[in-house]
Amino acid sequence: SAQRCEPQDEGRASVYLVPPIFTVYPDTTEIQQLVVKDTDNTMVWGGAGNPDDPSFKLSYDGEATDCLSHQIGEAELETALNGLSTICPSNTECVTVTKSLDAVEAPNGFLYKLYFNGDDA
Repeated sequence: SAQRCEPQDEGRASVYLVPPIFTVYPDTTEIQQLVVKDTDNTMVWGGAGNPDDPSFKLSYDGEATDCLSHQIGEAELETALNGLSTICPSNTECVTVTKSLDAVEAPNGFLYKLYFNGDDA
């Protein structure tokens, strides 16, 4: 559990120490990186009729997701990818997603890591 560090001087904010959480994936896991970025600080495509929310689709072996927001969350992206029968034929959750900010790799966007788990993926 998180431990609270009391401020030593008046006017300082509290700091919380949180233990790191990580997962070790089996050797059968394939990892792909998805970079969603805007390299010139302009929006070049609009999503679902909304120019303030650009979108994209992912496809594999002829099957595609619906339009996905450029700022889609981890759980929503997992659901979209796990819904593709060409990726997860047994209808089990075989894709895990993490999302992070990376100003170098994904300026004005997000960096997603896609973990394809097991034999189905």
